[in-house]
Amino acid sequence: MIKTKDIKKYLLDNVEEQDPVTLEKIDRYIEFVDVLQMLLNTVKEVGVTTVTTNATQKFTKANPALAEINKLNTQLLNIERSFKFKEKDIEVERVELIWYRLNMLMNI
Repeated sequence: MIKTKDIKKYLLDNVEEQDPVTLEKIDRYIEFVDVLQMLLNTVKEVGVTTVTTNATQKFTKANPALAEINKLNTQLLNIERSFKFKEKDIEVERVELIWYRLNMLMNI
């Protein structure tokens, strides 16, 4: 997995503006990535399904972490869309970030 400090450095180096709002977005993005990595590790350890036991009933359901992973991915995409990257190819920047997240998800 790519370290979050590397992602932060990449964003700081490639984001056009260094105003307080953008810096806060970068910090929030990194926090979300940290949480996403923890959730992915949990899913990797526990699995994509969990067994729930209620009195005499026992059933299998989707791991609740999967819904949280989905929500975090949506938030990450929203933050990414708000970044104004330097005049390098903007689409390349977005693809690189998306590629990183896909690699994280594929490691489940």
